[in-house]
Amino acid sequence: MTIDQKVIKLQAQFPEIGDIQDGEAWGAGDGTVHLGDAAEGGFIGSLPAADMYAIDHEEVHYVMGIHKELIAALESLDMYAEFMDGGTVIAYPC
Repeated sequence: MTIDQKVIKLQAQFPEIGDIQDGEAWGAGDGTVHLGDAAEGGFIGSLPAADMYAIDHEEVHYVMGIHKELIAALESLDMYAEFMDGGTVIAYPC
């Protein structure tokens, strides 16, 4: 699956996360996905898609600050996500 196909799939699966796009333009490297506003306004249901502060109080819905549904979707695309900074989440190929 190409990076464009992965972006389209994530956009369709998570419509409440705006501006998901190829991460290369953000300097994250080839084959990466910038997860838009996941950390700054994007939601999965009623919860933020990513919350860097959830790392400190590991809640039921997050792993290292990233919503478990987003993690599962990325794993199905053979990717993982991490914070680039407090407001930017990047998905990298495994």
